[in-house]
This record gives sequence, structure tokens and C-alpha cells, in this order.
Amino acid sequence: MTLLKKAGWRKTCRQHLQHANKRLARLLIAWKLEQQQQENSAVLKSQRRMFHHQIKRGNPRRTFTGMAFIEG
Repeated sequence: MTLLKKAGWRKTCRQHLQHANKRLARLLIAWKLEQQQQENSAVLKSQRRMFHHQIKRGNPRRTFTGMAFIEG
């Protein structure tokens, strides 16, 4: 193998490594974004659930007891 072929091979090898690194970096960024979105979604879901349970409800006007409604 001549020096030129060897130098060309090194350049090609570096290019392949750079492309592989870019691909891995994109995958890592996409994975991190997905994780962040899932965490945000879970936080919003829990906030909605807590808000739903914190809503103050009025006193019932009629309640069902036994066989009939009772006005309250």
C-alpha cells in the first residue's frame, strides 16, 4: 500500500466515523427530547388530576336516600 492510498484510507475512515458520530448524536438528542416530553406529559397529567380533585363542589340540593330523593 502506498502512502497516498494509506492517507486516502485514513481520510475515508475519518469521514465514516464522523458520519457515525453525527448519527449517534442525532439519536441521542432525539431520545433526550422524547424523555423530556414524556416527563412534561406526566407532570401535566398529574397537575390536571390534582386540579380535578381540588375543585370545590357545591352542597347537594337533593340526595338519594332509600327509595326517594331528599331535599337538602
